[in-house]
Amino acid sequence: MIFLYITAILLIFLEVTVINTYFFLTCIFWDPLSIFIILVVLYNSKIKNIYTFTAVISVLQDILTLGYGVNFFSKIILVFTINLVKEKFFISSFFIKSLIVIVLSIFELSLKAFYSFLFLGETEICVGYIFYIILNFTVFYIYYLLKESR
Repeated sequence: MIFLYITAILLIFLEVTVINTYFFLTCIFWDPLSIFIILVVLYNSKIKNIYTFTAVISVLQDILTLGYGVNFFSKIILVFTINLVKEKFFISSFFIKSLIVIVLSIFELSLKAFYSFLFLGETEICVGYIFYIILNFTVFYIYYLLKESR
């Protein structure tokens, strides 16, 4: 569990220092912590305190990125959704996992856009969302290839 916290903190610092500075996707910043949490929940069913882990890490992310609670709510809902899907369906094939990653990426972007609309009064849908989804899928695919090659 300590390894998960360290990795998540490193991803947050990567987001704050490098991604937010150099990796702006026309209207949204890529959030590597989201795909990390999706992968952790999809592949590690033995973690008992995943909600606590997600809450702590997403609050830290909100503090460091001035997210105003959007990361906390979106990541908790992501974990809840993945756990709900895992209980209802047997998730084993690459296609199903890929579909889950893509749908959850779209779902998270929708949550963030809705949150932005509610609290900031801004609605912005742009091409950057497609890049966000492609990046999440690419990270998932690389992880899948590395995991399967062992």
